[in-house]
Amino acid sequence: MEKRGIENLISGFQIKPQSKDPDHQDLIKQLYEQIGQLTVERDWLKKIYIVWTWQLEKIW
Repeated sequence: MEKRGIENLISGFQIKPQSKDPDHQDLIKQLYEQIGQLTVERDWLKKIYIVWTWQLEKIW
C-alpha cells in the first residue's frame, strides 16, 4: 500500500505530455502573449507612477 502511494506521488511530479490539440496550443500561445503584454503595461505604469510622484514632490 505504501509503495503504491509513493509511486502515485512520483508520477504526479513527472512531466505530462503536452496536448496535441491545435486549439489548445493556440490558446496557450494567446495566453502567453497576453501575459507578456500585461507585464509590459504594468512595468510602464510603475515607471510613470514613479516619475509622477517625483514631479509632485518637486512641486511641494
